[in-house]
Amino acid sequence: MTLHDTHIDKIDFFFKPVLVADGVQSILHNIGDVKNDNEIKDFLYQELDRGILQVKDFYNKLDIPMDVCLNIKSYLFESTIRKQDIKQYWYQKYITSLNNMEEEDIFDLTWYRFDDNEYKWSSRRLKMIETLKVFLNARFVNN
Repeated sequence: MTLHDTHIDKIDFFFKPVLVADGVQSILHNIGDVKNDNEIKDFLYQELDRGILQVKDFYNKLDIPMDVCLNIKSYLFESTIRKQDIKQYWYQKYITSLNNMEEEDIFDLTWYRFDDNEYKWSSRRLKMIETLKVFLNARFVNN
């Protein structure tokens, strides 16, 4: 399912993935703070999955003018958001950040000599990135 901006704003307020380079050798993240399944389900029920905001078929039983109906329908979500949709959104945010760091470090490996500190730092951080990717895959994809 494609998340709308209104969904994303609420999801980011609920929990926003953070993954940033801290200096040249470490990565700061909040992966350990990711909400658990029960917290996500509560959030879905309270914020995103209210039946009044959801529509599968729109029927005009009161003969309301069509332009008014279309305006009303524009505020309704076309389908429900699932727990997996939120987890996938968080996973993609983390992976995008990791891929950006990885790209930078791969460039550093090709730019600097083997005995330069920058080369060693990039090599070390690439190992951390790979470890985080494996962990995220286990946490979000295989869960």
